[in-house]
Amino acid sequence: MKILGDPEVHVNSGTSVSLRCLISNVLDVPSYVFWHHGATRLLDDGGKRVSILTQRVVGEGAAVSTLTIRDPTPAESGRYTCRPENLDPASVRLHVIRGEELSSSIKCRFELYFYVSVCS
Repeated sequence: MKILGDPEVHVNSGTSVSLRCLISNVLDVPSYVFWHHGATRLLDDGGKRVSILTQRVVGEGAAVSTLTIRDPTPAESGRYTCRPENLDPASVRLHVIRGEELSSSIKCRFELYFYVSVCS
């Protein structure tokens, strides 16, 4: 397993953050990909604040699961883990910072990519 990008992500509260888990060497989308914040499993709330979308990447033998959190608060800081069916998990630590603590040049949207390799 390989995590692409920085394993520590900083974002201003009130912005939007997307975390992407790339699962390679698969013929189809895994039956499930669970996302956790710490020990708590996250559920898609219909796009109000949390959305989870898993899609096959056509022609690439891969699938991508995207967790998007809209308007995160500092309480949503912590470790986020992507857990695909029958595969090892991949994690990233998210730091949600209030106000102007984060440089204004980085305040719109962050994306972090995980790379999960399937070996047989």
